[in-house]
Amino acid sequence: MSIIKNKYAGFTLVETLFVFLITLFFVTVPIFSFEHLQKDIAIHQFFSQFEKRIYVAQKIAIVSQQATRIHLTDDQQKVYFGVPKYTKFDWTYLKIPENLKIQRYGTVIFAGRTGNDSSLKTYQFYWPKKKQKITYQFQLGSGHYTKKIE
Repeated sequence: MSIIKNKYAGFTLVETLFVFLITLFFVTVPIFSFEHLQKDIAIHQFFSQFEKRIYVAQKIAIVSQQATRIHLTDDQQKVYFGVPKYTKFDWTYLKIPENLKIQRYGTVIFAGRTGNDSSLKTYQFYWPKKKQKITYQFQLGSGHYTKKIE
């Protein structure tokens, strides 16, 4: 039996450590960038919830035949969706994410039975990270809104 000596046998440990460090790098980089991604997702979820709650508040005004309203709380940190007291919803307050600034707002009232809005109120948010203005302009009479991203 002959033993073959390899002059590069010691490099397997170095190679293993090198591969381990590269793998560790690729695993830890997404962890650090995940926080930024999470903040962006929270803002996208806010806009999605905001649009859905506008729709539901309008439909509740039609079905309940009582006016519903949307307005900003006094501390300007939450949007309040006022629906009749007998409806049990846990979503009457929607918190505005920290990274989003509200620039324009007003009280929107959806009339009972029709769900129409009698004013041209605007909600405008500013997203500093993306330097975008997201505007929700409510249309007179229909209760619908147009969304514009600048």
